[in-house]
Amino acid sequence: MTQTPQILEARQDYKFTSISKRSGSDIVVELYNEAMEKNEKLKQLNEQINQIYQIKNDSLVAYSKFSKTNQTYWTRATNHINQIQDSVLKQSTLEVFKNIEQSYKTKMAEYEPKIKEIQKKDILLSDQLILMKLFISESMMKNYQLNEKPAIKTLETIIERYDKLIEESKEYTKIAK
Repeated sequence: MTQTPQILEARQDYKFTSISKRSGSDIVVELYNEAMEKNEKLKQLNEQINQIYQIKNDSLVAYSKFSKTNQTYWTRATNHINQIQDSVLKQSTLEVFKNIEQSYKTKMAEYEPKIKEIQKKDILLSDQLILMKLFISESMMKNYQLNEKPAIKTLETIIERYDKLIEESKEYTKIAK
């Protein structure tokens, strides 16, 4: 017989209260956290998932900053070029800088598919983490349901007592004809 999860054993003293209503707790997350405490491999996997999220965030922030800095430069450069009074010089300088900017964009084009791929993989991994939490907690709930299910005999006894009391009370509720 598999053990009842500790988090659920601690909750047995709460009569008829919803776990989700107490202190904003999330039973799925609590069960998953308990499973990680007991399974070093799961804990390490979870840590690696958290690390990749952090690495992704740091990398995308660096890329975003780089991209915005370049975009700001091209905007400002165009503004400065537009201040040139000589129209021929202005036009030729605009063309030169448009070519330079286009060259930069061509070099950076390989980054966009990589970023999109990272974003897709981030979604997939996030979904996998949710599935892990659900399936791990479900097996723990199954143990709880198996080990802690109250005996039906208690309910049957209550029903019998109700039936007996209802029957006995009828003696005092007969309408005289």
